[in-house]
Parts: sequence; C-alpha cells; structure tokens
Amino acid sequence: MYDKNSRIFFEDNPYPMGHKLKAFQWIAELKPDLGIWFHLHLETENYYAEDDTNDPEDMEYESDWKAKVAWGNFHSCRISSSYWHDGGFLGASESKKFDFSSSEEKAFHLDKLPRPDDFDYDNDMVFGIYLLGHDDCANHKINFKKQIGKNFTINWNGEIALAYMGDYEFKYKFHTEIKEVKMDGIICPANLSDDQISSYLSKYSIGFEDIKIIKEELKE
Repeated sequence: MYDKNSRIFFEDNPYPMGHKLKAFQWIAELKPDLGIWFHLHLETENYYAEDDTNDPEDMEYESDWKAKVAWGNFHSCRISSSYWHDGGFLGASESKKFDFSSSEEKAFHLDKLPRPDDFDYDNDMVFGIYLLGHDDCANHKINFKKQIGKNFTINWNGEIALAYMGDYEFKYKFHTEIKEVKMDGIICPANLSDDQISSYLSKYSIGFEDIKIIKEELKE
C-alpha cells in the first residue's frame, strides 16, 4: 500500500514533473541468525504517460539522458532489490532494532560510492535498475519516517550510471518521496512456530505485532 500520487524524479531528464509510480512494495524477510532484511520494489508509469510530445527532429542532445526519444524507447523504470536478484539490505538487527511504532526517522546509506575494489556485482548489489536499459544504481540514502497512524513516508535518493550504454560513471541522480507506505508483510521460514517467529521478531524489532506474517519454505 502506498500513496498513488507518489512520483519519482530523475534530475535533469526531459520530464521535470517526474513520473508517477505504478507499483511500490516494501516487504521484509526474517533471517533468524541475522535479523530482518528489507526489500523495496518500485515501478513507474510510462515515461511519456503525461507528456507524449517529442523534441524537435533537428535537436542535438549532449547525452541520451536529455533525449525524449531515448526515454521513449525504454518506456518505464523499475528499481528493485528482488526482481532480478536477491538483493536488499539489513533493516533490523539485535544491535540496531527497527521500531515500527516510533516516529523517529530511520536512515540507511547503502551501496556507498566509490565501491570497493572487491565489489561483487552478483552478490553485493542492493538494487538493480532498468532505466534506459539495464543500468546501474548506487549510493542509496533511504529514510523511513512513521506518519500519524500506522503508515510510513519513505524518502529515497540515489545515483545512476547508464551502464547499458557503456557509461559506468555515476553522473545522474534520482529522488522520490513515497507516502502512506504500509509494509506488505514479513516473510518467515515455514518451519518456525508462531512463538519462535514472535521471539525472533522481538529480538530484532519493536512494534511488529500488526504486520502481516507470510510463512514460506526456505530457499535452496
């Protein structure tokens, strides 16, 4: 659940009003020996959904980032920690509990730049991105702020490299504010009893009692 008027902005792209979100999900996963892992999944409407005009045919572009024709060729964006790979990040641990009931802001800085020399794209990627092709995103700053009631506002900033086009420098930025976000659930191993799940969740978090529990078999 999220505010359907939420938008994402890609700084200095051809659409200064940004793009509406078609889908957004915040889901967690209990890893009994580690903590609670967070996953975020975001999809936009078509880039041109609210502006289907074209740039002049004789216009020259300093980069594909500035060209509506380039954005139109790829239609929409997806940023996800789970769509292509098992990414995500540790949202709650025994030493740093996540309080779902507190209005105190929770801040995370993930996949910081510059990346270490031993960065493993198969195992260390927090989020994958499809923007102007399968590109790269990093340096994510994500803040969770509880609103009045049970829902959260999520502020998310990050940087983008147009890797699909062979440009691996993080030259571009995005930001989004998503309101009225409700966690879609916490995935827990099916072999755990309800009491065991409650015990683990109490170990890593506070105020989780109203969140949906989803029991799933362990991944092989």
